[in-house]
Amino acid sequence: MKTKFLCTLALTALCFGQVSLAQPAVKTWGFGIRQHAEQPDFPDISLGDELSYGLSLSAIDAGGYWQAAILYTPEIGSMPDADYAITPEINLMLSENAWRVGIGGARTYVSSDTNGGWRDFFWQALLGFGLPGIGSGTLEARAIYVFDELGNIGDFDTSNLEYAIWLGIPF
Repeated sequence: MKTKFLCTLALTALCFGQVSLAQPAVKTWGFGIRQHAEQPDFPDISLGDELSYGLSLSAIDAGGYWQAAILYTPEIGSMPDADYAITPEINLMLSENAWRVGIGGARTYVSSDTNGGWRDFFWQALLGFGLPGIGSGTLEARAIYVFDELGNIGDFDTSNLEYAIWLGIPF
């Protein structure tokens, strides 16, 4: 599992580096909030019905963008002994006008005295809508479907959807 995670991380870093070298790319900082949902099918990756607060870096090109983000969850109701959770994630988003669709991966670290450590790697499918022109930034709303393996993407249940809002500010 550790080898799979390291290979995925290395491939992601390589791809992100290639996108960031493209001349027409615009880089943005993002600030977001994500509403998690109970994930009964994937209990090891579930953070319950909690809010996470995030910071991201995106390299945006004409047809889409890479987004590297880190989410902080201050409380986990389903784990009363947990102090917090940190979730690094990487997403590849395609954009057409205001619509966004993408796929990403993430892994959560839970800080706890009894059951802390890294949780299983998980995938996420993203569908969103972006509003340009908020000053020089963008505002984006997303629905996120979390699943544990690519083969399980078809086991879709709308009660497992998570939602996020991101504000992007170019630099």
